[in-house]
Amino acid sequence: MNMKITHKILCSIESMCSINSDAHVWFLLTRATLDASSAQRLLSLQKICPRLCVAHVNVRTVMRNTSFHAILNSDDFWDTPYLFTQLSDLIRFAVVYNSGGLYTDTDNLALRPFINTSKNFFQSQDDMARFPSNSLFHFERNHPTPKKFLTLLSDTLSPVLSHFN
Repeated sequence: MNMKITHKILCSIESMCSINSDAHVWFLLTRATLDASSAQRLLSLQKICPRLCVAHVNVRTVMRNTSFHAILNSDDFWDTPYLFTQLSDLIRFAVVYNSGGLYTDTDNLALRPFINTSKNFFQSQDDMARFPSNSLFHFERNHPTPKKFLTLLSDTLSPVLSHFN
């Protein structure tokens, strides 16, 4: 199945590129193919945002050297009806753990640059939140926090739950 990129996602990507013009913005895809209109829209966006990088993520490669790597051999993991939700949660932590940097969901808009923000943080939904949100976070490469999240996720994997968080 080809991935379709909505106008809302493109708007989010463009805001990240425009507001953070000195940064490379990576849009990582978990599917190998895009539908034709999405591919064309991304190419058009790359013309006006030259620091936008688009890449396909190999799940097994990005999970290497994490506690979740062994679970990738489990049928329970791949047979869940919630595979894409669970993969999304896992990949974001693994990529930031392995590479460092800022992760944001594609429904967030950048209104200010991320320059001079704390190097290691995650946001919460509100001041009373008991759990962090995984929709926006930044960590330096090999920081222990994303690795701890991956360990927690691997320890609590359930193919009958829609997501981990």
